[in-house]
Amino acid sequence: MTKKQNEKRMFLTSGVSYFVIFFLAIYANFFVIEAIKNAPLEVVFSQSNIVERGIAALMLTVLFDVIVACTLYTLFKPNSLTIASTLFRLIHALFLAVATVSLVNSLSFHSEGLILDGINRFNSIWMLGLAFFGIHLILLSMIVPAPTSIRSFLFLGGLAYFIDTILHLTFSAYSDYAFSLLLFVAIPTVVGEFSLAVWFIKQGTQSKVAQ
Repeated sequence: MTKKQNEKRMFLTSGVSYFVIFFLAIYANFFVIEAIKNAPLEVVFSQSNIVERGIAALMLTVLFDVIVACTLYTLFKPNSLTIASTLFRLIHALFLAVATVSLVNSLSFHSEGLILDGINRFNSIWMLGLAFFGIHLILLSMIVPAPTSIRSFLFLGGLAYFIDTILHLTFSAYSDYAFSLLLFVAIPTVVGEFSLAVWFIKQGTQSKVAQ
């Protein structure tokens, strides 16, 4: 396999993995976790297949996050910021893995309150990880040779993740503004990362690769 062919394979792997992460994370967070929050005991003990799929989705998200970190490192390792960017993404994956294990342990309790406490703990641990992910996105915006618009959204998304985590830790009325803050984070990150995934796939399928 030539260097160009390997680069195209790395770009394609990155793009496809990004889309897999999107769908897995959305399914786990907005369908499974929300279902458990709305009816903890019923879902955990009467609809265990839903819980199992949610946990599997979270663990696969960790796996594909590591895959993306590795492919991005391979593609952009000549850049001096790449090692730091990769490490921050891997730290995020580690936080998500720890959060998922914590969630699994809490789902064995036959108490609605303890299950909900476990979900809150899962969210808090992952929230810390997202601060590192935000730094990764900021660095990635300075590394990837994508169009300026994509890089700008990546930078804004990374900054939004970091600010959101700080507010979650320090702002006592965070829950009152949770939906607004969700949009504050979601809009730039979804646009930026979705566009980046498309750009990666384009790089992996076209004849000329951006440098």
